[in-house]
Order: sequence, then structure tokens, then C-alpha cells
Amino acid sequence: MIKAELTPNHIGIAVSGDFHDFEQLYEAIHELIPDEGSEDIDYHYPNLRALGFCYDLRHAMMGHRDIFLVDHGMSEETLRYHEIVTSPRNLYLSFPTLVPEMLFVLMVLRHYTNSPRERPSRTMLDYHSAVAIVNHFDNAVMQCFRQVLTERKFINTSRSIQAGSHVLARYLTLYLDKINLDYFELEQDERTDKISIYAKRLGERGRDYEKIEREIREAAKQHGVRPEQIRYTQSFPDIIEW
Repeated sequence: MIKAELTPNHIGIAVSGDFHDFEQLYEAIHELIPDEGSEDIDYHYPNLRALGFCYDLRHAMMGHRDIFLVDHGMSEETLRYHEIVTSPRNLYLSFPTLVPEMLFVLMVLRHYTNSPRERPSRTMLDYHSAVAIVNHFDNAVMQCFRQVLTERKFINTSRSIQAGSHVLARYLTLYLDKINLDYFELEQDERTDKISIYAKRLGERGRDYEKIEREIREAAKQHGVRPEQIRYTQSFPDIIEW
């Protein structure tokens, strides 16, 4: 079963599950996200952020992320009765995602779970199965937020995620990079307190977004490149103490 927990320094959300949990979620997200080059070109860059999450899922399945053991809950007596000799623990996979990045991934996924798209290879059974799996993941992350936020801040965060799922067309995701960097630089005790604020900033495309978008477009024009090619000079450390 997919689980989500806030990391010790409140920088990210650690998603965990067994190999099959991750495989199911990986395939479900790919079922929902349109193929590159489809008519959903307006959602190309937001979609890439959801696919970036899939990249981590895939590498976790390959053993390139964290691994830990969990008791499977079966007693020795039960195992002897079934004549099974096995380890008392199951292998689980895990990896962290920055909190603002996770908020945005949920916005993208809700965009597709709330509004089915026509794809020649998709049957409605495939679609509804994928939605159920992604909704389970969504619920796991939201339960994580519920545990660390006040009731009011949780409600506001949930509303912002839902609102954000409707404003993703031509979203300049360099703004998300800026939000990730701003959140990372907060003190530990500030991070959970401001999750709802960052969710609102991502989901409303308000004045802060418009200001950053203008700056990015001006920089792109000055350098003769597309806005999506602009990068911040500020970056994360090579090793993050999650």
C-alpha cells in the first residue's frame, strides 16, 4: 500500500510502497498523462513534472532510491501451518519529493482524473482503473498533510490543489522551480506552517506568478531564447538533508 510521510526536516514528502505498488502507480499515471506530441500541448510542461515524479518511481523500482524492510504481519505459527519458509519482513521502496513539487504533481494528476481525455488505446475500464490507483495515491498524500496541518490550513491546501488543477494550461513551470527554492530556504519550523501558503501561490496564478512570468519573458527576450529555456542561477545543494 502506498504511504506518504513528511520527511524529518519537513523539506519533502517521502512516498513508500512495495515494488508492485510503485509499478501500479507508474503505469496508472502514464495511462492518464497524454503522449508527448498530443493535442494537449498547452499542458506539456505541467505534464513533464508529473512524468518527473514517474522517473523517481521508475528508479525506485530499479533499486536506485531508498529501501527498507517492513514486518509482513504473519505469525511464525501461520507460516508453519502453510509450510512456508520466508523472511518475516517485506521489502519496501521509498523516495522524497519536495513539498511544493508534490503539491503541483497532485494538481496535474487531478486535472486528468477530473476530466477524462480521449485516447485511441484507452478503454473506459483502463481509465477508471488508473483513476482509482491515482486517487489512492492522492489520498495518501492528503492524509499526510492532514496530520501536520491545522484543520483550516488543511482545507485551504486541499482547495488550492483543486483550484490549481483548473489553471494549468500554458503554466510556466519555472515558477514552480522558484517556489521549490523559496520553500527549501525556509527554517524547518516555518515549512509546515507555510505549506498552505505555497499551495495557494501555485494554485491561483496570482500577482506573484504574473510578476515572475513577466521577468522570465523579459529575460528570454533579452537572451533570444524561449521562456522555458531560462534557468535560475540559484540551485539546491548536491546532498539534501531531507
